[in-house]
Amino acid sequence: IRFVFLMTHYSKPMDWTEAKVREAEATLRKWARDIEKKPTSVYSNSKKPEKIVTALSRDLNTPQVLAELHSLYTQDTPDARHAMIEGALLLGINLTHMDRLIFSKELAANEVLGAALIEDSSIAKRIDEWVLKRSAAKASKDFAEADRIRNLLNNAGVLLKDTQDGSTWELDSSVNLSRLETLK
Repeated sequence: IRFVFLMTHYSKPMDWTEAKVREAEATLRKWARDIEKKPTSVYSNSKKPEKIVTALSRDLNTPQVLAELHSLYTQDTPDARHAMIEGALLLGINLTHMDRLIFSKELAANEVLGAALIEDSSIAKRIDEWVLKRSAAKASKDFAEADRIRNLLNNAGVLLKDTQDGSTWELDSSVNLSRLETLK
């Protein structure tokens, strides 16, 4: 909830939607997993990230802080991860413990379900087929169809990530087998 609030500047009207909640949860999961996979020590006397402090000091610009955190995430270096952890702490978000404390039960259940889905090759193949259909729609510049497919997959609990090498997918904790089986 805090992350969703931070996505909108305090002086702007809040547009609370279920999609924003899912986006916030997915971002926090992604960041926390990355920190768990590539631990970085945090020292209480370390220097705070300058761009984040500047954004906060300029009318508490939390959307800019989140943009800076995302930029640090994409750099994928130990220094950037350290700055990301420190910056998130300024917002009251402890990425070094979030995965274990908040998401551990959901992630464990999701990993079991995900493993079962991956083993059931028909479901994994169906997801792959939809990802390929979406890629084809994007290639033919049919962005409405590409967006429709992304929304269908997201509603079924499949998160898509577009990279320069194509699209990949992973299962969200909200994965719904019945929705996966009935994608049309």
